[in-house]
Amino acid sequence: MGWKGLVTKMVTAYNPLLPGSWAGKASQRLKMVDAGAAPPRYDVLLVDDGDQIRRLIRAWLEGLGLNVVCASTGEQALEVAQACTLAVVLTDYELPGLAKVELVRALKAAQPGARLLVMSGAVLDEVDFQMLGAAGMDRFLHKPLGCSQVQAAVLEEIGGSRAR
Repeated sequence: MGWKGLVTKMVTAYNPLLPGSWAGKASQRLKMVDAGAAPPRYDVLLVDDGDQIRRLIRAWLEGLGLNVVCASTGEQALEVAQACTLAVVLTDYELPGLAKVELVRALKAAQPGARLLVMSGAVLDEVDFQMLGAAGMDRFLHKPLGCSQVQAAVLEEIGGSRAR
């Protein structure tokens, strides 16, 4: 399956909270893209298995005018990362399936130019932070998160990724 097929699948399967009409319009737009065109670009890939957290953070980021795509598992996030161009990946640390250091390493390999932000409410020790840093994490955000904290961190990282 090419990137258009993955993105169409992503729009309909990975964003189940979006109204059906939006998903349909996005799928139609993707089908009209020239086969030789570059993969779609998103400002942020947001990965969290909590539906309410995903909805809230997505609203905060879209309120800044950012283009956000979501995934609820590490495997979905990796599929998205392999199909799109991303500026920032904001992922939860603890997810079902592929997660933690392994997910950070895989996402960095799929998106070497993207900035990786990891968020968690878990207490991590120095070894965890060293392993995440070695795997490609650029910043850690401790939950619970506030709107201004998330917005500022993502905007700073987007500025950094565009300057590279």
